[in-house]
Amino acid sequence: MEHLNESLFDKLDTSTLKAHLKALMPGLTAKVLNTYNASITLDDMLNKDMSSGGNLGENVVVYNQANKEVIIICNHQRKSRMMRLNEKIEEPKCVVEELETDLGRVRKGKRPLKGSDGKSNENLNHETQYY
Repeated sequence: MEHLNESLFDKLDTSTLKAHLKALMPGLTAKVLNTYNASITLDDMLNKDMSSGGNLGENVVVYNQANKEVIIICNHQRKSRMMRLNEKIEEPKCVVEELETDLGRVRKGKRPLKGSDGKSNENLNHETQYY
């Protein structure tokens, strides 16, 4: 492996994934795959926990617990995706806030906090007039 520090998922986009899934099976989508994964996981948990053959009440408790665990697994994956998307949304917001701050400083005749190269102007006196 040449590029050990590269992530597999950095090379994957939705159109590539959709094409790959359709090549594996017509009609296969990420949603269908996730549903299948949840169903198989639930089935495995139920087979493992209900192998002792308990009574109806015990089986209902086992089912509810297994179902909760599958929901946690599925929601965790969704939350992870949502967190990554939110991070991508927040990055430009931070940049805009920094630019607005610098614009306000320049309008007041002060030096911007960052230079045109994006590096901090910490070594400069920020209160000096910007000419």
